[in-house]
Formats: sequence, C-alpha cells, structure tokens
Amino acid sequence: MTVDGPSRSTADFVSRIRRPWAFGGRSRELETVVDLLGHDEQPAVFLFGAAGVGKTRLAAEVRARCEALDVATLRIVATATTTDVPFAAVAHLLPDHLVTDPGRRTTGDAANEAAFLVATIQKSVREYTTGRMVVFVDDAHLLDSLSATVVSTLITTGSAQVVATVRSGAELHDALNAVLRSGEAQRVDVGAMTDSEINTLVHKALGESIDEASLATFRATAAGNMLYLRELVLGAIETQQLTQFEGSWHLHRAPAPNQRLRDLLGTRLANLSAGDDHAVALLAAGGRLELTLLESLAGDADLADLEARGILVVVEPLAASASRRSSPVPQRDTQVMFAHPLFGEEVLARLPKLRLRAVRIELATALMSRHVDNASDDLRVAVLRLDAGVPGDSTALERGARLARFAHDFAVTARLAGAAFADAPSPALGLLLGESLYETGRFDESVDVLRTSLKATNDQREIVTIGGQLLTALFWGVGDDEAAGRVIDELSDRLSAPECVGALLAHRASIATFGGNPALGLQLLDFLPSLEDPVAFCQISVTRSSTLTLVGRSVDGLADADRALALHAGFAEPLLLPHPSIHLANGAFALLQGGSPVEALRRAELGYGQAMADSVAVSLVWCQLVAGDACLLLGQGALALEHFEVALRDALRELFRGQVAIAWAGIAMSRARLGDAKGARVAMARSDAETSRIGSFDLNVCAARATVSVVSGEYGSACAELQRGATLAAAGGNVIGEAWMLHELARFGMAHGVGERIQSLADMCENALVRGRALHVSALVSNDPEALLDAGAALLACGAPVLAAEAALQASSSFARAGDERRANASALRSQELLQGTDTPLLIEAPTAATLTPLTAREREIAYLASEGISNKEISERLFLSLRTVENHLSRVFVKLGISSRQELRAVLSGHAGR
Repeated sequence: MTVDGPSRSTADFVSRIRRPWAFGGRSRELETVVDLLGHDEQPAVFLFGAAGVGKTRLAAEVRARCEALDVATLRIVATATTTDVPFAAVAHLLPDHLVTDPGRRTTGDAANEAAFLVATIQKSVREYTTGRMVVFVDDAHLLDSLSATVVSTLITTGSAQVVATVRSGAELHDALNAVLRSGEAQRVDVGAMTDSEINTLVHKALGESIDEASLATFRATAAGNMLYLRELVLGAIETQQLTQFEGSWHLHRAPAPNQRLRDLLGTRLANLSAGDDHAVALLAAGGRLELTLLESLAGDADLADLEARGILVVVEPLAASASRRSSPVPQRDTQVMFAHPLFGEEVLARLPKLRLRAVRIELATALMSRHVDNASDDLRVAVLRLDAGVPGDSTALERGARLARFAHDFAVTARLAGAAFADAPSPALGLLLGESLYETGRFDESVDVLRTSLKATNDQREIVTIGGQLLTALFWGVGDDEAAGRVIDELSDRLSAPECVGALLAHRASIATFGGNPALGLQLLDFLPSLEDPVAFCQISVTRSSTLTLVGRSVDGLADADRALALHAGFAEPLLLPHPSIHLANGAFALLQGGSPVEALRRAELGYGQAMADSVAVSLVWCQLVAGDACLLLGQGALALEHFEVALRDALRELFRGQVAIAWAGIAMSRARLGDAKGARVAMARSDAETSRIGSFDLNVCAARATVSVVSGEYGSACAELQRGATLAAAGGNVIGEAWMLHELARFGMAHGVGERIQSLADMCENALVRGRALHVSALVSNDPEALLDAGAALLACGAPVLAAEAALQASSSFARAGDERRANASALRSQELLQGTDTPLLIEAPTAATLTPLTAREREIAYLASEGISNKEISERLFLSLRTVENHLSRVFVKLGISSRQELRAVLSGHAGR
C-alpha cells in the first residue's frame, strides 16, 4: 500500500501532542470546576479519579484559566518518596530564613513548632497577593500529615481556595477528610474518557481526520485513560505505525506502548510481593479469570491490595450480556481483570519466556482439572496450550477453533484450526481453516487449504460445502472468475444428491448475480425449493437479498435480509454461517435502492459496528460502500468521501481488489460532486488501474467515470460511458443499474433516446427511486415545467435533494421560456432551498442562457457528442440516425449558436454546463 508522507513533520505532531493541554479535553469537568471556584462560599474542589485519567491536566487547565483572569496561584506537589517527611510538600512556602536556619523557628516543643510553621505558611499565602488566591495540590493523598494540615487550614480559614487531585481508592489524611465531610470541599469525580471524548481528543491532537477503525483501536487500547491514550498516539506516530494516507490518518497495526508508557506501567507494577507477582502473571496469561480460580492458584497474593492500587478490578457476573468474543457461553462467576489492558501487555513483555510458558501450562492444567463441561474453558485451554507450545490435542484444538468461530473470532479460529489441521488434517477442519483464512484476508492460503480438503472427501455434503467456500475465496478474494468456473464444472461432475445439487445451484446464482447477471441469478434461485430450514435460508439470503434488489424488487430484498437477520439471532449452536453484518449490509443496499437513504445509512453504520467488533473484513468494506452511496444520494459529498476512504483503507488492508476499484470510484465520484476535478481525475485513474472488478457493481465505476468526464468538460465521453453501462446492465437484467445509467444520460442531455426504456423499467418493478428517475426523464423529454416539479417531488421523497433541486431549476428554465417569470423565480428559489443542507452543487445546471435556448433535445445531444471530437459517422452509429440527419442537425446547431467550428461549440457548451 502506498502511504503518503505526513503534511507536517513527525516532530511537529509530537511537539504539539506533548504540550500540556494540547491533548486535553474534559470540557464538561473543566467548566464544572471553574464554576465552583467562581463562588466565594466554595473554598475547595477535590478532583478524584484513577491514575492517568487526566486529573492533573484538568487542574493545570483550571490554573491557566485562573491566571488568565489575574488570579494568583500557587502549586503544591506531593510525592510518594516524601510522604513521611514533615512539611516536605509545602517547604517552598516557608520564608527562606526558616528553611536555612531551623533554630530561628521556635524554642518550644515539636507540637508548638508545627503549629508555628502552619501559621507561618498560612501567613505567607495571605501575603502573596492582595486579591484572590487559588492553591493547586497534586496527589493530595500523598501529602505528609503536616502538609495536609497546612492545606486543610488554608481551606477552613479562607486563606485561599484549593484545587486538589486525589487518586480514587487512596486514603486522605484525616484533616482533609474532615473538610470533605463538612462540605467545605466539593468532590468532582473524573471518570474514564468516553468514546466521544477520545474521538475528539485524537482528532484535536492530529489536526486531521482519522479513520474509524483506527479510532476504535485507540479507544479499545487506551480504555478511557487519557495519559495512556496520549502515549499510544505519540508512540504510534514516532514508530510510523500511524501514518497519513489519502489525506487521513491510518493505523497500520495495534499500537504498542512506547518506552515512556512502559516505564510508567512498570512503575505501577514495581515492588510486588512474590504472591502478587504470580497473580498478575496468571492474569496476564489468561486474561479475565474467575476470582475463585485466581485465589486457588495465587493463594499468597494480596488481591485486595492489588485492587486498591488500581492494578486489578473485580467484575461481578453479567450472565445476560457476556461478550460473545471473550466467551461463547454466559459467564456467571465473579471475575478479576486488569484495571487497564495495557497492564497485561506490560506483564507479558516482562515475563521470561520459560516462566510465561510455565504459567500458561499451570493455568491450562487448572482449567482442565475442574472437569466442567464449559465451552469457555475448552477455548481457553486450547489457546493456552498452543501459546505454550505444548503438543496439541487435535480434537481439543478443533473444538476450540469451532468455539472461536462461533464467536466470530476468525484470527483465533485460524490459529487453532491451523494447528489442528497440521496435526490431523480432515475435510471438516480444512473447511473451518479455509473459511477463517478467507475472512482474515489470506485468500491464496484459503484456496490452497480448501482445494486440498476438497480432494480428500467423497462425501457429497462436504464436497458442496467446501466447494462453496472455495468458490467464495476464488470469486470474492482472489478475483479469478475463470478458476471459479472450472470449480463449478468439477463440482457438477461430483454431485448427484438433490439437496447438494441445489446448494451448488445457489453458488452458481451468487456468481451470476455478482458477476453482472442478476436476472440469471434469480432464475437459478427460483429453481430452489421453498426454504423452510432457517440455516439454509440464512445462507442463501446473502445472495438472494441483493439479487432481488438488483432486479428491482427492493421491498422483497429488504424483507429477505430482515428475516435472515432475525433467524440468525436465534441460533444457539456454532454454525458456519455468514456474519450478521452481511444481512445488515444487504438490508441497507435494499433501502438505498428503494429510496430510503437515511435508513440505509443508519443500517450500514450499524453493520459496520458489528463487523468491526468481530473483525469481519468483507462486511466492513461493503457497509462503508453502501454508506458512501447513501450520502451521495443525500447530497452529503464530504461525508460520502469519508465513507469511501474508510472503505478503501479496509479493502487495501484486506486485499479485496474488486472492492478497492469500487472504493476509488466512490472517492472519484465524491470529489467530482464536490467540485474537485483534479482530485476526481486522480482517484478515477487509481480505480481504472485496478484489474479486478465485481460485475454488478462495475456500474459504480461507470457512473464515476462519466461524472469525472463531465466535470472535466468531456460530455461525449461521459455519455459513451453511460451508454456502455446501460448496455451491460440491460444484458444482465440489472434493472436498478440500467435505470441509473439511463437517468444519468438524460441528465447529461440525452433524454430524447432513453425515455421509453426507463419507463418500461419503472413499469416492471416496485422501486420508488426507479419511478422517480423515470418521471424526471419523461419531464425532460416533454420539457413540461409542471412535470419537472412533480418529478422533483418524487425524487425528494426518495431522499435525493440534489436531483430534486436540479429538476426545480430545469422547471424554472422552462417557465422562463414560456414567459412565466413569477413561476420561474419561484422554481429557482425552490431549487436553492432544496440545496440547503447539502454540500454538493448541481453538476448540470439548467440551460437558461440564450445561447442554449434554441437547441432541441436532439440537437443538444448531437452537439455534446460533436464537441468531444466524435465524427459525424460515429454519432450516427451511436444514435442510430442517418449520417445526413446528423449533418443537418449539426448545421442547425452552428446557425443557432452563431459559431462555425467544433472548437467554438466545445467552448460554448462548456461555458453552460457544471464543472
């Protein structure tokens, strides 16, 4: 993957992120504290929070606010090393002569001396300024007893307002606890950062956009801790794990703690007793562990102390909402886990290899000795033994792999199934391994494993199941249609059982539909019997939902996807089924093509979230592609561009070459619609450089290429590309695709020849968007302003405000030609209203200029083609007109426009069409 260099130096970003509040945030807590300090009756605010959540940075920002308002401030810093040293934290507030000459303090006893020093410091603070004073105390829980007394005295006497930070769970000195109980100090809890706050901070730190997958990784790794997040971002930039690509930041792999963060984590984990050290080693090796299990294995550990120090936390049972990926079965025992996942990474990095191996074996042995039929234990044992390098039991490895597959954890599935397959290969294991390799983007490996497994079986059910997965890997992953065709022939020769022949028919239908012939795909699917089996229905729905949508039956396509999604949620056993996010993507596609882009966008984003949670690569890309198309229809070009760029990065990472071409086309289309002709041409060239295509969705590439041609002033090329796309769509029975291409042709000035065909498409399907397109074409042909307004209303009802605005402007032009200036102005205003809230201007403006008014639709059609240098003979062949008719039309065009050459024609037309 080509990675563009950052627009600014790495040092610049690192410097900016390191500035004290440049990576801050906490606007809600900040305003709360500032507001509290604004009240004279509130002498103190204590900020409570876990280590690293941002208490100190929040206090620093409050101090900056105070100083900006000319409020005097002082800072007191407590440390663990001086907790037992009297007055250590406040010694800098003593007059110099009392520090250098202790004999001048007092001749009384120690108690009197302490009281004298407290009073002296109080007086020094009062004399520091004649106005307000705010004292900031870092880590107040580490104050020595006399320093704590000083701070409490400042609060109770009103000598200064105090802002203090306190680590959650730590004990405060009695003097400070007293002011908290009395209400003289207000407690503000600074919790873990929310996902929204993390998103904001990362965007703020980087100064530019970052893709959602990278953001999700940072959110998961930082787990709400601001300090850790800051160091993770810094480390990722410094090590080039986080780089810019196509104007956005992209994380190439999970960020690892940099040395500063490792040192910080190491400090928190230092000086552990032997028992505590063993407990954290077990927790690092096993992840979340049952409390009783950890207690039995690390009996000498002081788990309560580890909890108090913020190293581990206790999690109560959540049987109904256990994570699918962490455990395939509900977890009903109280569990223990690290307070932050980075603790586990640091412990693993510090453990010697042989000791880590021994800990893993110990934990696996303990889990096996419980003699409980627990799927979660089986999976953990399999992973632990594999990580420890213990000779694997292929049966246990296979069971673990199937459990991981049920949790949609394809990376773990591939590891376990791969080890089991290497030890005892079987067709069933080959299928499991081949599918997981495909889902993790390792297509060539998947094909090799599946081919081997296919040769090793004569069972017809295994043949068709393994063969189907092999077809998927070849068609969608490798992009080798010819090889997929040969596999189909091979499978046909080996299958005779009716149900297996039917399953092969479904695979043929999938290749036909997505290869560009949904009409054939539907015919093949219609041969299948009624699918009462819910598993079979879910499997075939992946193809049938999209097929129904493509042939114009979007309502049926949506219903099919919805039913499959509902059935999938009810399966209680591990099944080799497509991920639920595929059904969400199919439903989003049906909604989009049916004229409901807002709902389509919502469903696509939901599917993307599910696919990301379970690392399902193919769904990630499809959901983003559908979301991008929905945004384009809604007139949200910038948002569409973001979705297509995310789709591109995911497709490149997973090596889905066909989806790469479509994503680049989407980027080109978005840039063209936003008016960036140069950027659109660059993106289009990248799409055209891709050799892999996905048949039915090649029309996206056609539409993008035509749109880029229009913004470049090459109208003839645009029309030629759209005609080619319409022909391809018609040949494959792609109703919605053909209607789209014909409508684009009409918008670019060639409505005259497509009206009847698009109307016939609208008559044969139930699709509201196709009907809206047909109404628009018909109105353009008749040049009826009322019909244009009606068409605009129909398109607006389908969530297409830009197309509706275009129709309203065309109606304005038609009213103006008829001399109805009032209606013309009203329609023009309506067009402007419709464009409000969108960011994509009209691509083709209504030809209101006098130079274009005399041209008929046919003359304008010929003029566009001629302006591109297309010969009269080629025009006559393309439009099915005689050469003499083309020559006569072109002569009349020249006369009407007052020009004498094709060069002048191009200049005139390019001056009155959108760029």
